[in-house]
Amino acid sequence: MFLGFLAQAWSLDREDFARGLIPVTRIDQLLPGAIVKINGTIASGVTVAIDEVGSGNSRHWNLVPFNLTDQTGSVLVLVGPLQGSRSYREIQTGIHDHDWWGGDPAAIIGDVQSNVPGTVYIVARYIARNPTSFYRPNPTVFWALALASAAEGTLSGLSFFSDLRRRRLHQKNSPAFPHKVVGWPRCRNCGDYVSPADGVCTVCNEPISMHPIAESPLDLTALPTLRMRTSFDNKPRTTRLVTLVLGLGIPFALVIIFVGTVLTSGFLSVPGVVSLTLLIVIGSSCLFTFLMSYFGQQTIILSPHVIKSKRLITRTKVATPAVDRVLTISRENEVMHGIMTRTGPAIFFGEGLSQADIDKARVWLRDLAACLGLRYHEGLKTPEEILRITGRG
Repeated sequence: MFLGFLAQAWSLDREDFARGLIPVTRIDQLLPGAIVKINGTIASGVTVAIDEVGSGNSRHWNLVPFNLTDQTGSVLVLVGPLQGSRSYREIQTGIHDHDWWGGDPAAIIGDVQSNVPGTVYIVARYIARNPTSFYRPNPTVFWALALASAAEGTLSGLSFFSDLRRRRLHQKNSPAFPHKVVGWPRCRNCGDYVSPADGVCTVCNEPISMHPIAESPLDLTALPTLRMRTSFDNKPRTTRLVTLVLGLGIPFALVIIFVGTVLTSGFLSVPGVVSLTLLIVIGSSCLFTFLMSYFGQQTIILSPHVIKSKRLITRTKVATPAVDRVLTISRENEVMHGIMTRTGPAIFFGEGLSQADIDKARVWLRDLAACLGLRYHEGLKTPEEILRITGRG
């Protein structure tokens, strides 16, 4: 995020730098249709030609047309585009408590126009104290944003690699710890907490062992290997509609707002910068979510030795003999299969699979539960049932 702000600040700084390099044009050499920089003295019929009024969010510039005079002549300066501006990049502060009076030196960048042959005037776009002060470098902002970007990138990288290392160590060492080291264990049958001292569930009388499960009643090698892949077209119609609206509709609307803001207020105006920031932050996030939902499909591999879940970015792997709970959540038109272990890793899948794959996975999980001597928790519906069996209640 800070990189985006840094890029925006850098682009604005380069624009200011380019304006500072524009050469000064003498007033007697002005030609209609050109964009020029002129330098001279303000000549106005009123004392305050450019007045800063209001305070806080209501602060803005109030301008009246004036003439700018140099040693070669005088030209009328119209200030319509700057009327009501609140930007110090468009109008720098004057020497009279921010105001500009008649007789003050000024440099102006604007469009040369003509309404009567031989007579020209300037439509002001930028006003500064002198020809070079359009660019006033402030390295503090860039250093702050650069350091923030570097810190954000470093912390994100450290967090990612630290989490990756923990997950790999967990997968490597988890077989040596056959149960979660978290207070009382849960009953594999009903999900209730069981006192380690009792070793028997008081709800369903299921004995609880703190040691790995003995050899399975059936041979796991008899299980077939299934490979399934989700598809966006197999997801519920409501899910697809919401994904399309949020993933494509919102970015498209933000693009229209940004284009309209640029055409009406200008790219460097406050509304233009705000709309660009919204487009970059919100629009890109929504578009990324849509792309991940459409292209980042889940691949499920069910085999006698290992169960894998692969996505575009994430990978989860569980040893089949280490499975401790087998469940299926069925709510309305949604079916979600899941396998969990005592040591933490869990895999859930179902959304985006075809009905044939869901049915094959149900049969496979039922056979897996029989091989491991587990109860197959099929048809969980209420949040209470799900929380109790998954151990998250």
